[in-house]
Amino acid sequence: MSDPKIEEESAPNELLSKRVWRLLKRSNNWLLPLAIILFLWSLLLDHPVVHLAPAATHGNGSNENLVWNGWNGDFVVKGLSELAVAFFIAWIVAFLIEREVRERDAAEARSLREQMAIDHKKYSKQLTENVFAAMLGLSHEKTYIDRVLDVTLRSQLIRDHIQLLYELRPLKAAEAEEYQISSDRFVVLEATARYTFTNVSGKNYPASLEYRYPVRTGRLKSFNRVTRLDTFADGKHVRYTDEEIRNATNAADDFYYSTNYKIDFAPKGQAKIVIVSVLIKEKSDNEIWGTLYPTTKFDMVVKCTVPDIVLGTRSLTASNLSGSGINAEGGEWSSDGPILPFDSVVLWWRTQEDDSGEERTPLKRPEADARVEG
Repeated sequence: MSDPKIEEESAPNELLSKRVWRLLKRSNNWLLPLAIILFLWSLLLDHPVVHLAPAATHGNGSNENLVWNGWNGDFVVKGLSELAVAFFIAWIVAFLIEREVRERDAAEARSLREQMAIDHKKYSKQLTENVFAAMLGLSHEKTYIDRVLDVTLRSQLIRDHIQLLYELRPLKAAEAEEYQISSDRFVVLEATARYTFTNVSGKNYPASLEYRYPVRTGRLKSFNRVTRLDTFADGKHVRYTDEEIRNATNAADDFYYSTNYKIDFAPKGQAKIVIVSVLIKEKSDNEIWGTLYPTTKFDMVVKCTVPDIVLGTRSLTASNLSGSGINAEGGEWSSDGPILPFDSVVLWWRTQEDDSGEERTPLKRPEADARVEG
């Protein structure tokens, strides 16, 4: 606890400091102009043209001193000059003191803002924990609550709606010849993603976005690629050229490539994205879609022109994923609610031979208390 006596003693000192500070600010406004005026006045009076009355004339006819109304001229000029110098020095001292006080006050204000930000963050977290406990009757760990808030409610970008189109087709003869692979083993998956990002914050947000896709090793590594990237933001349509897409793509690791692009979002601004990629797949394979952003709506359409294929989906999402019109030629799937960060949807397909000749329906969404293997 603070000492009351020290506080009582510091109060007058603080008041005196404020009064001195106000006096310095006021004096600093007139010290320099007054010093300049006095200096100019002394120069004017020291000029030989300015004479009001001559002093006693000596035998040689020269005037040793100037006199104005009984005052010694040299004395007045020197006095004004020295007074001007004194005021100028006082101005310099006041200026230096004012600058030091200003820097000290700025440092104290900065330190106070930083401390307030730390306190606000600490108290907001405590309040959040109390709100969760009061509303849900649950006492979650603070780290768990922070993580949930960071990946969901604190996200500045929200994906309003994503529409996925997967087209599974046979390998073309030219593709098989170029990469020296068999069309009996490999197929091609063309993926088109359309979605809209919204900046839900009230400030500008320069976003660095990425589209990640899997790659194979060896001679097939160059097959998988992004073939189209379009952005629509602030009324501007930007279509990336093939060279720009290649320059924006790099290896995220040994098995994934990442195409990166940037969009400057205005407060509450939106941007529409269209990305098309081509992937080499095996006849019995899968494709996993995942997200790092909260998504309000998810729609997926699958079209298959590969014969003797059985396909389906497996969703690991917060909202239920329901399908319609599902058969060997594809189907449509939609979520009945939002998709949260790190949710995923697995599209799988099998040949009749790999599927033991039995037709398999898409796996059901696991119950809330069920364990998911794999």
